[in-house]
Amino acid sequence: MLQAPGATVLTPTSLGLLLTALPAERRAGAVKIWATTSSFAAALGPVAGGALVELSWHWVFLINLPVGVVAFAGALRLVPESRDDSITRLPDPLGAVVLAVALGLVKGDEWGWAGAATLAAFGAGVLGIAFLVARVLRHPAPVVDPALFRVPAFAWANVTVLVFCTAFGALFPSVVLWLENVAGYSAIATGVAILPGPLMVPIFAVVGQRLVRYLSVGRLVAVGNLVFCVGAVMLACNASAQARFGTDILPGWIVTGIGIGLALPSMLAAATAGLPPARAATGSAVVNTGRQLGYVLGVAVLVAALGTLDAGSGAGFRAAWWFIAGATALGAVTALGLTPRASAGK
Repeated sequence: MLQAPGATVLTPTSLGLLLTALPAERRAGAVKIWATTSSFAAALGPVAGGALVELSWHWVFLINLPVGVVAFAGALRLVPESRDDSITRLPDPLGAVVLAVALGLVKGDEWGWAGAATLAAFGAGVLGIAFLVARVLRHPAPVVDPALFRVPAFAWANVTVLVFCTAFGALFPSVVLWLENVAGYSAIATGVAILPGPLMVPIFAVVGQRLVRYLSVGRLVAVGNLVFCVGAVMLACNASAQARFGTDILPGWIVTGIGIGLALPSMLAAATAGLPPARAATGSAVVNTGRQLGYVLGVAVLVAALGTLDAGSGAGFRAAWWFIAGATALGAVTALGLTPRASAGK
């Protein structure tokens, strides 16, 4: 129970601390390293988790204790103290509560996606978001500074992050579920089988670092989204109940990893690159909120697809992978807004 709020605090503050601790000229590179590391770690989680489950499911939780102790000791010794003295009052607490409630999940698969409870929950979410927007525009200390969204690259980056991470959030569990439920792999075999995809992320993050010399950041992120899209199309076209991992899943899985490596680090770096230092930490928290919301939406779409269609025949997975392809195609379009207009024609 305590791990969830701990992660909630750590995720946005880690990037915010990075942005405030480094000079402006080093931030973009540092954010790319942060994004590559966190994405690679998230992708390797099922590998480590599968191995630990083979020992005992308790180890999935116990392993976090020594990791947390080492990280705590390292943070005390190495992380510089920082304080924003410009904050004179807490951000709007009611707005924060409304934000959390409006983004809450509903049990659509259990209630029925057209059921009264589900529709009521969606309606409450829409009303909550509308109230939040009005609150942000009028409150003297809003939970999110609306001036952030007047920076075009930041606004487009958040849209792209949300769309991209929705696809990302659906992709990894879909392949894991296919391996376990269709191919019949064990937990540890599943972890080993998915390793080639995540290995592409750091490799092509480095490639993307080289390509940005020749492509604007918006075009690079668009290319990454399109490669991700191609990989998802390969998965969708090859989906079947015959469980041929090497020919049906692995090629598309590797291609999606290449797309993630090209797109995600540059996308997150571009989101905060144009913000003034005083707003960098808040901006990073907004980006991470969009990132986490995307993951949640992706899982929700995947659950709906697998619950509505016959997952055993491959139809549910096929529908999920076509959705991922569509989301990343949209992300390729929105990514073009990441390039500042003054340099867009270069």
